[in-house]
Amino acid sequence: MELLLEEHRNLIARASDALRRALQEGSKDLAEKPTVRSEETFYMGTEEDFEKPSDAADAYASRPTEDSDSPKPKVPFEPMVSEAPSRRSLNESLAAANIRPSKSLGKLKKQAGHTGRRDCGSRVRAFVRGPFDLMMGLVISINAVVMFLQTMEEGARAWQFLVSEEQAGAVHTEIASLSISSAFNAAEYVFIVIYTFEFVIRLGVLSGGFFYDGETGEGIQWSNMFDALILFIGIADLFILRNLTDDGSFMETVPMAKMLRFIKVTRALRLFRVVKLFRQLRILTYTILASVGALFWSMMLLLLLNAVGGMVLSQALQSYILDTEQPHGDRQLVFKLFGDSARAMYTMFEVTHSGCWPNYARPLIDGVSPWFACFFMIYVALVVFAIIRIISAIFLKETLHVASNDAVMVVQERMRERAEFQRKLAEFFQEADADGSGCVSRDEFEIILQDKHAASFLDSLDLQASDAHRLFDLLDDGSGQVTYDVFIKGCMRLKGQARSQDVISILYDQEKIMKKCHEMSASLGSVERTLRTLVASAKAEPDAKRGRLAAPPSKDDALSASEDGSNTRFTV
Repeated sequence: MELLLEEHRNLIARASDALRRALQEGSKDLAEKPTVRSEETFYMGTEEDFEKPSDAADAYASRPTEDSDSPKPKVPFEPMVSEAPSRRSLNESLAAANIRPSKSLGKLKKQAGHTGRRDCGSRVRAFVRGPFDLMMGLVISINAVVMFLQTMEEGARAWQFLVSEEQAGAVHTEIASLSISSAFNAAEYVFIVIYTFEFVIRLGVLSGGFFYDGETGEGIQWSNMFDALILFIGIADLFILRNLTDDGSFMETVPMAKMLRFIKVTRALRLFRVVKLFRQLRILTYTILASVGALFWSMMLLLLLNAVGGMVLSQALQSYILDTEQPHGDRQLVFKLFGDSARAMYTMFEVTHSGCWPNYARPLIDGVSPWFACFFMIYVALVVFAIIRIISAIFLKETLHVASNDAVMVVQERMRERAEFQRKLAEFFQEADADGSGCVSRDEFEIILQDKHAASFLDSLDLQASDAHRLFDLLDDGSGQVTYDVFIKGCMRLKGQARSQDVISILYDQEKIMKKCHEMSASLGSVERTLRTLVASAKAEPDAKRGRLAAPPSKDDALSASEDGSNTRFTV
């Protein structure tokens, strides 16, 4: 009987070990990410928060049996959780979140890029694509101002030659203008040197990615190629063509070299580099490029309407132009505006896009016939008012679409919204934490929610007051207090409506829990059947032994006992 009891204990120990392993596997699967459940759920931290689930197995092994009348306690999940996340003080939490614990809590520090370890090459690359771009944008802006002033100075010199002032004044002014021109030329050399160093730095840092970026999937870098082309043209203009064109003999022998001076206008194209450095300009540029198809067909429709309207007016006014009884000056004016289809089409283009259509309609209405007012009323209402606004709406839609697909802008906008939301939550937490302990108790939470301003504040953050109460119940680990980190993370999760990703995650976790429960149920059923079999066999064996003791010994048993010289002993 002792052997049976020992085997029974070993079997129970093996069953407890199996149950412990099942609970541990289930808890690890659920602890892959911190989750906040809805009603009647439990707090779950990370894997470090779990300790050995031996207490849960012991609780199950020591549960009341079916014959007991006492209520069966539920197997708690709390023993699986060692402790709630460590409570830090409010100042430590705000410092970890880059928030200063002042009255207004200060401003959040901008966090752009990755905060992990980066090698020297990645840091230099991030500097080139960040602050260095801003510095070059400032240089290009200064260059644009210098080019604008230089163009004004060249126009002033051209005016001096046209006016043909007095010789002495002309010589004095020419000397002054030459000194100013030399200063502008020196500035142009300085800018070319800066752009050359920039090109060398970008080419050295980005290497092959300067012309083709395969890592990010952007492919050919057309903007960098455009920058390189503008730089080479500027170098050729300053160091080669300018010296050749300043030589009079070369200009006389090679007249076509004069055309090469027009290459200097490419310096103005350098301003397009500013487009990729500023987000708003980049969005507008991408919008225009993305709307090329819509722009083409919109212009085709407008040109068709302009051609139809111009031909209608040209044909209607031919009789007036040929009528000799009408004033000659009025007929010339009508001919300049609507004499043929080309003139009439261009006039209608101005009527459509210039906004001064009454200046073209009034001569026809007053001088020719008042019925032309009907034509212009229909045309303006249909084309100028309706179609132009529809085309503007199409471009607005394309602008919003391009802005929503700009990855850099989307990331920056989400970071800004997240920082602003966290800052407001920090202000609310600081107001709720009346004692300054870095934790908010249930009483403090209920007191702050009694204030209408606080409830309205939560509503503005897309957090209803009822959801806030439920949030406290979900995040409370049983101590009656919620730390700053847990409060911020919980509010970030509960903000807004439930997403499909959240629903799918809950369904997936539920499926894993049900699978583990079925496995545990099957294991416990097998253990229960084995235990019942052992108990039944343990009960049946003593009855059989008692039967053998009550029956008289047979002759064979007596003979075998006498031969061995020993007596048979029965121990119950």
